[in-house]
Amino acid sequence: MHEGHRERMRRRLFEHGNSLTDHELFEILLYEHIPRKDTNPIAHALLDSFIDAEGVFSASPRLLCSVAGVGPRTAEYI
Repeated sequence: MHEGHRERMRRRLFEHGNSLTDHELFEILLYEHIPRKDTNPIAHALLDSFIDAEGVFSASPRLLCSVAGVGPRTAEYI
């Protein structure tokens, strides 16, 4: 992960939240639950698996756990 990436993303959310893509929003959402791992690939995998944000939020924890990098606690968080 690049130095300062998370802080830059948080700043973008604060300053230009409406311009962020779904995968960027999921990447930021996952920061709080996956503190030491690159969440960008997980965000992409969630959207690839469930089409869009509504699909991700509607998926059961069991289905969310089928995505690489998503465990039970992260699935519950989502």
